[in-house]
Amino acid sequence: MVPVRRARRRGDGGAAAVEFALVVPVLLAVVFGIIDYGIWFNSSLNLRQGVRDGARQAAVSNFSSGSGCGTVSYVGSPSTDIRNLICSTLVAMSFPTTTSAAVRVKFIQNGVQAGFVQGNNIQVCAMAISKSLTGITPIPKSGLLTSQVTTRIETPILVNTETAGDGTRNLSSPDWSWCT
Repeated sequence: MVPVRRARRRGDGGAAAVEFALVVPVLLAVVFGIIDYGIWFNSSLNLRQGVRDGARQAAVSNFSSGSGCGTVSYVGSPSTDIRNLICSTLVAMSFPTTTSAAVRVKFIQNGVQAGFVQGNNIQVCAMAISKSLTGITPIPKSGLLTSQVTTRIETPILVNTETAGDGTRNLSSPDWSWCT
C-alpha cells in the first residue's frame, strides 16, 4: 500500500502562530490573576492565624520573649509583656519583615477599656498590606488585610495595670477605626 500524500495548502503555516499570539495575553492574565489572588488569600489566612495565636498567648499569659519581628515602632510605652506579645503576633503572621503591618492589643470589660485581669477580655487587632505580584491584578481594598480576635483572659496575674499597646512595622499612622 502506498502512503497517501496530502497536498499542503498555502497560507496555513502562520495561522497557528497568529492564534497563539491572540490567546497568550488572555491566558497569561488569567494565570497571573490566579497567582496574585492565591498570594492574597494566603496572606489573609496568615494574618488571621497570627492574630488568633497572639490572642491565645495573651489569654494564657504566655508573654515569651519576642524576636525576629523586624524593626517595630511602639505607640506610647507599652510594657515588655505587651511588646513581646505584639512581636510574637507579627512573627506568627508569617509575613516577611519588609511587609507593612501593625498590631493593636486592648483589654476590655463590658465594652470599656480595662486592665489585664482574669475574666476581662483581650482584643488583638492586626493589619497588613499585601501587594500584587504582577501589579496588573486588582487586589481588594488596595491590599489591606485586617483581622480581629477577642477572647477572655484565663490566667490571673498579680499586678498589671496595662490597658493597651500598639506596634507598627513599616506602616505609618494606621487607621484603627475598624478595630472596636
